[in-house]
Amino acid sequence: MNNTLVKPECHICNSRSDFFMNKDQHDLYLCPTCDLVFVYPLATPESLQKKLYSYESGYQSNRVEDLTVRPEYPRCKVVLDYAQELKPASHFLDVGCGNGQLTYWAQKRGFDAEGVEVNERTSEYAKSQGLKVFTGFLEDAPLESASFDVVFLGELIEHVTNPRLMIEQCHKLLNTKGILIITTPNIDCLWSRTTLQFYYWFGIPWSSVTPPYHLHQFNSTNMDLLVEKQGFVLERESYLRIPPLKYEIGMLHLLKRYKKSKKISDCVFMLFSYSLYTLTHTFFLLAHPFMKKDFQMIKVYKKI
Repeated sequence: MNNTLVKPECHICNSRSDFFMNKDQHDLYLCPTCDLVFVYPLATPESLQKKLYSYESGYQSNRVEDLTVRPEYPRCKVVLDYAQELKPASHFLDVGCGNGQLTYWAQKRGFDAEGVEVNERTSEYAKSQGLKVFTGFLEDAPLESASFDVVFLGELIEHVTNPRLMIEQCHKLLNTKGILIITTPNIDCLWSRTTLQFYYWFGIPWSSVTPPYHLHQFNSTNMDLLVEKQGFVLERESYLRIPPLKYEIGMLHLLKRYKKSKKISDCVFMLFSYSLYTLTHTFFLLAHPFMKKDFQMIKVYKKI
């Protein structure tokens, strides 16, 4: 089928969306109304769990470490600072808690914290550390409505097949004036816009889209639109800098291409792309203190 003829519906504003690009054999579409970028067609949540986020796939297999040895890294410190200021010592739910690191830190700060995690490997590890974690999807977790003061979606909303449903579920779980904290990449930051131009100018794969793991890529405006439609109001926001260079270069998948082809042209293209990314990444790290909005959004919403 010609993908230019397909017009899937945007999960935020319901507009019919246009084909945008293909990366790693996945088609991405761009909503002309709210600028949401998303993968289409989407796999079912069950197939994603079995193929991408299962024990057998090895997803996050390196994240079974002693939770006491790592300090709070910047994103988690900001999240817990916000939660502690707005809802101290409250009932805290970490959705997509992984190995339980933030859940552990939340407990150390005095929160009654628990988690939900679809990956069996990391959730079982979190439980082995004495944390209260449900293994599975949020909609299947035995959680009471209006029983939480804080719900945290940390680097999760971009992974789910239906972000609108996820926000609805969070609204249901939060009590009166509870807060929802979301962290996710901001695809409209200057770094993402610049590296998108590298794709247009030179054909370098765009590092900011990472299918099939990231199914939806948001910006600040359409994230607010999504969440506020479900009964929230924006309380505050902040931004962290771009991910490490090693991660961004890894998302180009050019080394994999060269190893497969063994072509000199692919080697030269890879080295050129890596050099361009390195120079650009260095510039943006230095420029971060002067940017109003950067790569990683931390959004705090209040239930109304």
